[in-house]
Amino acid sequence: MEQSIIELSGVALALVPVVVALTSIIKAWVTDTRFAPVVSIVLGIAGALLLIPGTLGASIVTGIVIGITASGVYSGAKSIVVG
Repeated sequence: MEQSIIELSGVALALVPVVVALTSIIKAWVTDTRFAPVVSIVLGIAGALLLIPGTLGASIVTGIVIGITASGVYSGAKSIVVG
């Protein structure tokens, strides 16, 4: 049975806060935070490969979008809190 695009979008959307949380945990251990966006993208790709069925290429692209979104959500929230 094939899943609809709406169901897959829900899974991808649910992965964003997970990637944000995991990236924040990793940033707590590493002092150099320049690579946080790369970590977010790698975690997004890993999550998409594990949880979203489809072709390899589609999962990688979806993971990149998840990682970039997670990185943007973190940066946006940080700028609102810090000022």
